[in-house]
Amino acid sequence: MAASTFMVGNGLRERYSREIKRLLKPGGVLFIFTGRSDGEYQKKLDISRRGVEDGTFYRSMDGTLEKGYTRSEIINLCSPLKPAVLESQSRYFRAFGHQELVRPEGFWFAVFMNEE
Repeated sequence: MAASTFMVGNGLRERYSREIKRLLKPGGVLFIFTGRSDGEYQKKLDISRRGVEDGTFYRSMDGTLEKGYTRSEIINLCSPLKPAVLESQSRYFRAFGHQELVRPEGFWFAVFMNEE
């Protein structure tokens, strides 16, 4: 569900979330790795990099607008799926280019279960 990191506007994220939940079979598992909006990394961002929507910012590496989430935003977005894991992370390795990103408390790793 990392794609939600780059979706701006609640409507788009809510549609995406509904489709994920619709497609996830009973007993299915959803893995999420996404940005965090309330960690040390976000708190230290220069005001010029912040986006208009809460939790959004422009990445320094390429200027892409990114959405970070609070714990409650992730839980609400994935409800009624049940969180099995929801923990803060500071390191991420990009899928292409093997670049390591280090953002203190800058990411969420989560596992949600479809118990229906």
